[in-house]
Amino acid sequence: MFDNEKIESLLHNLKVEPKTIKAAEVLLLNSRLKDAIELLKKDRSFMVYLLTIMRKANFNVNINDKADIEVIANSLGKDVFMCILTSYSYFLKLPVKYEIFHVNTIKLAEINARLISFWVKILTSINKKTIQNLNLINVFIINIIICEHIFKGTDLREIISLCDTNYNKIFKKIYGKSMVALAFEMLGSDMNDQKIMSNLHMLISYEISRIGIYDYGFYRLFDLSSEVETQNLIEFKRFLTK
Repeated sequence: MFDNEKIESLLHNLKVEPKTIKAAEVLLLNSRLKDAIELLKKDRSFMVYLLTIMRKANFNVNINDKADIEVIANSLGKDVFMCILTSYSYFLKLPVKYEIFHVNTIKLAEINARLISFWVKILTSINKKTIQNLNLINVFIINIIICEHIFKGTDLREIISLCDTNYNKIFKKIYGKSMVALAFEMLGSDMNDQKIMSNLHMLISYEISRIGIYDYGFYRLFDLSSEVETQNLIEFKRFLTK
């Protein structure tokens, strides 16, 4: 289970982006939106993913049966569009079959749509909406990928339910770093911005605790037990309704 070479190989593979996605990101960074769009139009699975994200959460973008990817990209803005593009590159690496969590890729896409949409609202509200900060929402998907690969073939649910622990704590005791810490390193964050970290933690906790989502078992992966000041919680809820 905890073979360091296996873990390092997995982390390396997670960092490798598909050629089409990498090329599209370079074009977007160089303000060549139309060229990036033409490239992405050839990727049917990305088009399906993008429309799923758009239809399952509120991005203030009008989506219909003849949705135009260029219109969507312009409406979202470069940074948000690139965040969705990056999240897609991780989605391609999700397992076909899930053993640790009671979920499927379609449901994960729906959850991810809400997470990205809310994260955009939060970062906009605290004036920290940059592409690097937007991409931090991918810590959720990265943790699921690592957990499913590393703990595959094990059944620790009873131990986790009886003890004050979760998959991240177990992983950290053996590997030396939690899956969350590894994900943040991969995303280029030093986790020093407490405002961002606090809101990100509240958002993920809020989403995976929702009725209908809790039963998927994500609470066994993330630590939901943290004290939040009342004022921060009120502010957080206000961000989500904007």
